[in-house]
Amino acid sequence: MEFERVRSPSGGGQAATVVFNVSGRRFEVLRQTIEARPETLLASLLGDIGTDSSRPIFVDANPDRFAHVLDWYRHGDMHVAAECPLGGLICDARFFLLPVSDGVQDSLLTFSSPIVAMRCSTFSRMKE
Repeated sequence: MEFERVRSPSGGGQAATVVFNVSGRRFEVLRQTIEARPETLLASLLGDIGTDSSRPIFVDANPDRFAHVLDWYRHGDMHVAAECPLGGLICDARFFLLPVSDGVQDSLLTFSSPIVAMRCSTFSRMKE
C-alpha cells in the first residue's frame, strides 16, 4: 500500500511524520516527537545517514507493545494495563534506550492497577 506523507511546513523537504514498520505493523508519529528525545534508538535511526525516512523504517520489535514506547516519546511515561507483560516492556525500554532505573517503578512506567504495581515490586526484588 502506497501513501504520501505531509511535508514539514518549514520547507526543509522532510516529512512532518515518520512511519515505523514494526514487524509488519505501521505506526506513524510526528517526527518532532521522536527528535525531541535524541538519546534514544528511534531518534538515532532518524539521524542515521543511511536511513531513508521517506519510507517506513523497519524496527524489529513487538508491535503489540510498541504503542507504549510511542506513549513514552509523547508523554515521558507509559500507562500500562494489568495484562501487559511488564518484563517485555522493560526489555523494550532498554532496547529503545529509554531511561530505565534498577527500581523500574520510576518516571518511565505509570501503573494503572495495583496488580501491575505488585508485579513490578516483585520484579525489582528479584533483581536485587
